[in-house]
Amino acid sequence: MSNLSELLPTGGGQNAVDFVASGTLGNGVTVALKSDGTVEAITETSVTQNIPEGSDTIWFAQPTSAPYTSAIYMDMAFDVSANKFVIVFRDDKVSGYASYIVGSISGSTITYGAKTVFNSSTVVHPSISADPSATGKFVIAYNDFGGGAGSFVKIATLSGTTLSFGTGVNWSSANSYCRIAFDFTSSTFVLAWSKAADSDKLYATLGTYSGTTITLQTEVELYGTGVKDWNFGLAFDPSTTGKFVVVTNNSANPYAGIAVCGTISGTTITGGTAQTFNDTGAAFEATPYSDCVFDSVNADNLIIAFKDAAGSNYGAARAATLSGTVFTFGTKVQFNSTVSTDMWTMAPSGVGKNFQVVYRNDTTSDRPFAAALSVSGTTITAGTPVQITTVGVNSTSYLAAAMNPADAGSFVTIWRDKDYDSCSSVASQQGYSSTNSADFIGITASAIANTATGAVNVYGGINEAQSGLTIGSDYYVQDNGTLSTTASSVKVGTAISATTINMKDLKL
Repeated sequence: MSNLSELLPTGGGQNAVDFVASGTLGNGVTVALKSDGTVEAITETSVTQNIPEGSDTIWFAQPTSAPYTSAIYMDMAFDVSANKFVIVFRDDKVSGYASYIVGSISGSTITYGAKTVFNSSTVVHPSISADPSATGKFVIAYNDFGGGAGSFVKIATLSGTTLSFGTGVNWSSANSYCRIAFDFTSSTFVLAWSKAADSDKLYATLGTYSGTTITLQTEVELYGTGVKDWNFGLAFDPSTTGKFVVVTNNSANPYAGIAVCGTISGTTITGGTAQTFNDTGAAFEATPYSDCVFDSVNADNLIIAFKDAAGSNYGAARAATLSGTVFTFGTKVQFNSTVSTDMWTMAPSGVGKNFQVVYRNDTTSDRPFAAALSVSGTTITAGTPVQITTVGVNSTSYLAAAMNPADAGSFVTIWRDKDYDSCSSVASQQGYSSTNSADFIGITASAIANTATGAVNVYGGINEAQSGLTIGSDYYVQDNGTLSTTASSVKVGTAISATTINMKDLKL
């Protein structure tokens, strides 16, 4: 025998499993397993950026009589699958009451239902999050400023363009600002908030719901120093159930931007040690307007965007990886050259290594802009910021944005016009490249026609349908489906001849 391949049976049938093909597949093609059990070729798809994609659409008309005002303290969240989103806000046209409106998006066209009051008392800083594991379910937190009864949270259920509500549950006796977010699989949510009764220290409260009934657990201190009372970012890790991150600005010396990881076990939150991600700023506001989001594909990777007081108040971002509760931060990257506030950081579902930051450009007539950020490890590459609309945003707390989970890379921005006090929105499309390589299952042992059944060599097998391999070299699946010695997150195996690859038993 002259080489190892002669010891092995021929025909590409070793450790072969039959699959139905989705699309025509050639011999020796890397394939990904789809959710319906079929396999498709691993490919890379590119989508062109289009910001804005549609036309501005008004959701709160310009006031024509006193009081000459409209919405303030706005937040928004998309339903998980219905191409619908909910905006919550304080309606200063109606005594500052807590209100909502539902938007529907088709392509780049947005339509709205009716504005509706859901709490007949003056509120500040309402926050909303959609349950990603249950269609039509939202949780809304707000401060009942007018009633003086503290801060409340309630469940809302969407039907058409109407929300129905459960009873509000009090989570703080004071009017405490918070951000709210759901875990990705458990219908569990977290309120992150500054506790006025305890020197504005950072706290977290765990919540669950059944029907319209909310159960809140005992609040937990996450950070033992005061934080800026309304500058929070909160995000759950989609790759690790029960893990979330809060980013904010420390309101005491050294006035740094801090990040802390929280872990949920049962009904208990445990906080990790806070780490500084930006520590060279001016007093009180080194890192205001911070926000964060995890990569929707690549495990335990996140990005933080913020106004950088140490960098001329320009917009900046920092990528990080999370191991347990410990962050490893990459280098801070400036993504624009203008004073920037109101950061909204987003990662499109199913599109790894791509992020979008929507922000108010204070030195360009206060107009909202979008900056595309791509990440490799903890290295950020920033694209050129793009103006979303020619209309200026009124001030802080008058801008929000959210990705549509039902349409990868599509997002909606909402704002209040600083000249006429009407409120508008527009759809945009983030540019990105995506791949299904993370779902690699094997290599075809022979060509398979569309919808036909054929053999696929899986891990532990031998595939003999390659060419030009270097004996003894390890091979990896690339984003476009080719095999290469360039390392990627998907290792296939080792070449044992120019045409044969020994597929390792495990993804290493």
